[in-house]
Amino acid sequence: MTSPNQQQSIDLLRQMVGHYSPSGHESQVTAWLAGFLGEWGWQSRVDEVGNIVAERGQGERHLVFLGHIDTVTGEIPLRLEDGILYGRGSVDAKGPLAAFLCAGAQAQLPDDLRITCIGAVEEETSTSKGARHVAPLYRPDYLIIGEPSGWDSLCMGYKGNCHIRLTVRQPRTHGASGVPSAGTRVCQFWQAALAAAETQRQGDKVIQSVTVDVSAIETGVDGLDETGMIRLDIRTPPGVDNDALRRDLEAAVPENGRLEFVENLLPARGARTGPLIREFRKAIAAVGDEGATARFSFKTGTSDMNIVAPVWNCPMLAYGPGDSSLDHTPNEHIRLDAYLKSIQVLRRVLENL
Repeated sequence: MTSPNQQQSIDLLRQMVGHYSPSGHESQVTAWLAGFLGEWGWQSRVDEVGNIVAERGQGERHLVFLGHIDTVTGEIPLRLEDGILYGRGSVDAKGPLAAFLCAGAQAQLPDDLRITCIGAVEEETSTSKGARHVAPLYRPDYLIIGEPSGWDSLCMGYKGNCHIRLTVRQPRTHGASGVPSAGTRVCQFWQAALAAAETQRQGDKVIQSVTVDVSAIETGVDGLDETGMIRLDIRTPPGVDNDALRRDLEAAVPENGRLEFVENLLPARGARTGPLIREFRKAIAAVGDEGATARFSFKTGTSDMNIVAPVWNCPMLAYGPGDSSLDHTPNEHIRLDAYLKSIQVLRRVLENL
């Protein structure tokens, strides 16, 4: 068994990013990973839904690192220039996943700790197939979500996400009739959703607000009937009364309207105290320049934390190298110095937790 040095760690990331793996097409990279991780001391396999699963240690305490191996579409030519690796997935989120695989291979684990690293499939789609599969299978003591936070930053949670669709079908109207058209009715529902969101505001900051964005709107005429459809993306911070928000949305459904809740993910937030946080703060201070301290963030998007947090209910955070503002962009890239620092941080956390 060997543990990776710096160059091998960089090579791992380059090869992972070089395997283009948009959601639903992850099998090539997972098979490749499962084929060689045993050389680094991992027991690895591809599970029933296609996740790459790697394990080390035999202890009673269990830490799960849940990253994802899929990416959004849009292949970016792989290149390395001036210490920066460009390519789809370099930040979101093969960088964090590769960092943990390297750190877990390097770490001298405490005798009572075992670790599981999961590269989940289909995180970038609403199915979240990989995370939903593993949620009932584990009950870890600690959870690290593999998402870009910055090597010296800890993401403590994510907003919830509610996708809804309203469809109105009614007899065809005339603009001079005084009867609202189907298109008007779905727009009126959007305004009602904005008002309902405002009643659930938790504070003045964007992170504390309930946001409502239109993701699609359509109208049409079919013989004697007309239709209107609107899809809304509603982001909710911790503290929101989701039941009350749902009741307000249902009460605003117009005549001849049908409301569907396509997806409803609750917010997720970890505590900023406890041994997991303490060891990350110590590790960041040790790896960084003199006086370096851990930064904290809370994200307006969602991740697989939203899927597993209500089930596992354990100390958790999201961590990984990379600038999350580059997620999904044509310029996605990661600084290799930050990537290597994150490996050092993760190794220290695993050895001292």
